[in-house]
Amino acid sequence: MPGVPGALGTAGAARARIVLMESSRRNKINCFQCVHFAITWETKFPRCCRLFGFKTAKMPSVSVLESSGEPCAGFERKAPARQDKRRGWEA
Repeated sequence: MPGVPGALGTAGAARARIVLMESSRRNKINCFQCVHFAITWETKFPRCCRLFGFKTAKMPSVSVLESSGEPCAGFERKAPARQDKRRGWEA
């Protein structure tokens, strides 16, 4: 759509996808280490973000990056597991 302000066209969309993929590699967020990540029983949408309240087939951080173009702002790292000498590892 040349001439239309704000329209990317196919070449612009391809460039935007490449930039999005490169930024996702640099800002990789591991949802398994986030306190807001959850697993659901739904086979079509097995992953969930409790903070933003959505279920997805992909990792929630990837869905956030694709929809907003920004890495997930709600990521909070889980507390590390600790070891009790009498009982072993605790989650």
